[in-house]
Amino acid sequence: MPRAWDIIVPLFVNLGLDFGMKARTDFEHWPSQQRGREITVYIYRGSEAFEWGGPMAGLVSHCELHEYWLGPEFELPGAVYLAFARAAEAALATAGVESHGGIANGDCALLPGASFCSLRNEAYVRVPGGGEELHYPPNDAGWNAADHPCPVKVQG
Repeated sequence: MPRAWDIIVPLFVNLGLDFGMKARTDFEHWPSQQRGREITVYIYRGSEAFEWGGPMAGLVSHCELHEYWLGPEFELPGAVYLAFARAAEAALATAGVESHGGIANGDCALLPGASFCSLRNEAYVRVPGGGEELHYPPNDAGWNAADHPCPVKVQG
C-alpha cells in the first residue's frame, strides 16, 4: 500500500484532482466485500443539497457559509479521471505493484484489462429488507445502485 500510494499521489496532484483521496491500511478489519477498494479517489459532483452549505450550514453564522460551499465549479470533466486511471494503471504496472484479486466485486472497470482502477457510486441506497434507512450499496447491486449519471465515459 505505501508503494502504491507513493505512485498514485503525484498523479493525483499533477492532474489537479484536489477533491479527495484515501487509503485503507488496517487490513485486519477490512471486510472481504471491500477487497479492491483499498485506495479511493472521489469524483465530486455538485448537488443542490450543498447550495447553502449543506449539512454544515447550521454550524456557522451565515457570513461564514462560503467556507463550506461546494458548487458545480469544483467538478472536473470525466476525461481528467480517465487520464488519471490510465496513468495509474501504467505507473503501478511499471513499478511491479500487483493487484491481489483485481477489480472490486460490483465495480465497473474503467479501462479494458484494468487491474487497479474501477468505478463505483457510493451513494447510499435503500436495500431489500432494509426499511427506509439508506445503506452503503451492496456489491450485488452493481457499480451504480443509485442510478446517477455516470461522470466518466467508461472505456471498453
